[in-house]
Amino acid sequence: MDTDWLISVAASLTSLLHFELGQFTVPSNTGGASSLADLLVSVPQRERSGARSSNRFSFQHSWGLGLVLQLHKKPDDYCVLFDIHEDVVALNDSVAPTAADIYQVKSDAAPWTSRSLTVREKDKVTKVEKPSILGKLYSTYLKFPGFVRSMCFVASAPYSIKMAAAPACTERESFSTGDLAATEKSDISAKLSKEHGVPDPPDGFSDTYFIKTSLSVLDHERHTEGIISDFLKDQGDGTIPPAPFHKAIRSELRRKNDKECSPTSFGELAQLKGLSRAEMQRMLDTVPSERRMTELTSTIREQLIKESFPLRRQGPVNAEVRNYLAKRLDVTNAALIAAKCRVDEELAKLPDKFFASGTPVADVLAYVVAVQAKEFTVVRQGYSDTFLQAIITVAIYEQPEFPSANSQLTEENT
Repeated sequence: MDTDWLISVAASLTSLLHFELGQFTVPSNTGGASSLADLLVSVPQRERSGARSSNRFSFQHSWGLGLVLQLHKKPDDYCVLFDIHEDVVALNDSVAPTAADIYQVKSDAAPWTSRSLTVREKDKVTKVEKPSILGKLYSTYLKFPGFVRSMCFVASAPYSIKMAAAPACTERESFSTGDLAATEKSDISAKLSKEHGVPDPPDGFSDTYFIKTSLSVLDHERHTEGIISDFLKDQGDGTIPPAPFHKAIRSELRRKNDKECSPTSFGELAQLKGLSRAEMQRMLDTVPSERRMTELTSTIREQLIKESFPLRRQGPVNAEVRNYLAKRLDVTNAALIAAKCRVDEELAKLPDKFFASGTPVADVLAYVVAVQAKEFTVVRQGYSDTFLQAIITVAIYEQPEFPSANSQLTEENT
């Protein structure tokens, strides 16, 4: 399993950036009374002009997801914003952030030099100089004075910049402006100073970092799934299947990316464009592990036997329960999602007597399958009536207080 790119990121963040949140000294706010949360909402975003392919967005998401996984291993809160002010912005709190690390992620193939990072091309129409690559990154720094801990340029292509001492930049996973040769350092500093009209060296210049990621541009999703697999081994019971969990996260990121919004509060911004510790944990808790699915299948089989469910129906229902548990891992299957939501609504309406009888599964099944609902019709047409029964049966057992197959409840003591 290829984990080189995450090792690169982890090493960069740990050894150079000290990206464990507690190791940073949060800079003092020199920008007035506004909080970082307020500024993230009120400060206009710079124009993100130019063609940006879906693969580039996907690559940025893959790298940002690797960052999320690293942060989630720590006990501290976090919120990672995607494509807000920068490609990736990592905040030290999901409610009231006080510090941010900003990342510009590039998947270009050409080596990065001090010139390519600072050159300002002229607009073909207006002949006005456009911002440089590092100039754009620094403009984000200036928008949040006192709150930015680090500016990070992340590249899939190698660097070709002279270092003050060995090893060369091609042998490093990351380096900072402090590691540059004097000529390179002064050249970049002077150009940034001129571009933004600030003193030389610019404030925060020493907080600029360069990261070389080994994440494959063309195969980054497969690499990311491998990283998620390693991550999930330490989560829950260690049997959460990585493919559906990866698909669930990527689907959520795409949904957030595609949603046009004008948030009026930081809470809304974080919900619409970010991934927080709480949201990531909810995803982990929601995706069923293989062990939990096996236990649920076994419990349902035992309950059907206990209720003397018709023998000829037991086998098909049990088979479709396993089939449904597998198919619902696909978070993009709108038909199954809609059917489950409708089943949950119907179950919520049922009085307790249905669940306290001696044959709760049979009683609830008989009632809910008789409900005329378009969601159920779609399932019957696309799968089968037995598959719908399987959805209902699983939903019954995922109710918070439904008794297990070992329960001794009978109609008499009810």
